[in-house]
Amino acid sequence: MVLGLALLLALAGWGVWKLLGLADERFWMGPAVFDEIPFDRKVWLAYDRNKDRNIRKRMFHDLRRRHLRPGMSRNEVLRLLGKPTREDGDHLDYYLGPDALDIDTNELILELDASGCVVRVGWNET
Repeated sequence: MVLGLALLLALAGWGVWKLLGLADERFWMGPAVFDEIPFDRKVWLAYDRNKDRNIRKRMFHDLRRRHLRPGMSRNEVLRLLGKPTREDGDHLDYYLGPDALDIDTNELILELDASGCVVRVGWNET
C-alpha cells in the first residue's frame, strides 16, 4: 500500500515536471537553446567562449538530430567538429557553454565503442 502510494506520488511529480518543461534537457541547458539555429561547421570551429558563449548550445539539437549518428567513426567526428575539449578513452567531449544558472558548463558527449565508432550522443553538466 505504502509502496503503491509512493509510486503514484513519484509518477504524479514526474508528470508535473514534464508539464512544466522541467524534465526537458533544454530547460537545464538554459534559455539560449530555445533560440535554436542550424549547425554551422565554420561557426562551431571558430567558437570563442568569450565572444558568444551560447552559440554551440544553440546548434546542439540540430547537430544531434541531423549530423551526428551512431556508427560514425572517430575520424568523421573530428572532421566535423574539430579537436574535442577533452578526450577520455571512449569519450569525446565538446564544450557547449554555461548552464542556465551560469554555474556549471554543458558539454556534448560522444561515447565510442572499442572500434572507435559513435554509440551514443548526449550532453551533461560538469
